[in-house]
Amino acid sequence: MKEFIIMSGMIMLLMFFPVQYVLNSTNHYNMQTVNEIVHKAAQKARTDGYFTTDNINTMKADIAAKLHVDQSEISVTATTTPKYRMNAFDQREMIYYEVKVPIKRILALSRFFGVTDEANKTDYILKDAVASEVPAP
Repeated sequence: MKEFIIMSGMIMLLMFFPVQYVLNSTNHYNMQTVNEIVHKAAQKARTDGYFTTDNINTMKADIAAKLHVDQSEISVTATTTPKYRMNAFDQREMIYYEVKVPIKRILALSRFFGVTDEANKTDYILKDAVASEVPAP
């Protein structure tokens, strides 16, 4: 009987590893999806000269639909004034953006290990800049 009890405890502990691997793979896929959606929006902003409200709303809607999160949880800070390309590189032509998307589960079986739901989440932050492709008037 004691072997059965020990075996049950060992199975519970060893189940953590495959479940954590699946969760890590899911989180990695979600971060890669955010990267692709934001890259697509940044390329559109590059040709427009700035992030339009339509571009930002489309990006938030795509992320929310793919990751099954609410749009209000996604934070986007971006350049919303037109930037123009100069003949030589100039820092003023850069279009900046920062996107924060919540990741709600980092550790699998968190309650089993005594980690609260509040401590078991973070934000994936993607911060970068692209150069404008709109010629200066």
